[in-house]
Amino acid sequence: MPKATAALPYGPDHGFGAYIHWPYCTRICPYCDFNVYAAKTRNTAPLVNALCADITAHRTRLPEHPPLGSIYFGGGTPSLLDPGDIARLITACRDMLGLARNAEVTLEANPNTITPDRAAEWSAAGITRLSIGIQSLNEEALTFLGRDHSAE
Repeated sequence: MPKATAALPYGPDHGFGAYIHWPYCTRICPYCDFNVYAAKTRNTAPLVNALCADITAHRTRLPEHPPLGSIYFGGGTPSLLDPGDIARLITACRDMLGLARNAEVTLEANPNTITPDRAAEWSAAGITRLSIGIQSLNEEALTFLGRDHSAE
């Protein structure tokens, strides 16, 4: 029998981060088990409003926690989210939960959504790090996985 391991420490003295799930993608990969939807032409304002309201509601539930050390935008394809909405969500986190001075704010991005202009907009919105969803650099594997980018 494997030896039992001690639980990792948790609570207000052991860091604090937020995960924001953006469920929209340009297309849904056949292997994906996440809560995702094809983006198409959707009005995303209701979801952004709901996320901001949820962040606000958590302030009273988490009075003892330190400022956020990280915010992670995952998905789906959160790089499809309008940079203004990204800034609004980061501001909600900062205003309601606090944001540490050197907090890491990560945005998941598919390779084909990254351009120099878009990267500048993400940076201006408060993103400090990209997590690039490459999955593979092998063309056959990319085709098999249903990815819409190439190894190049």
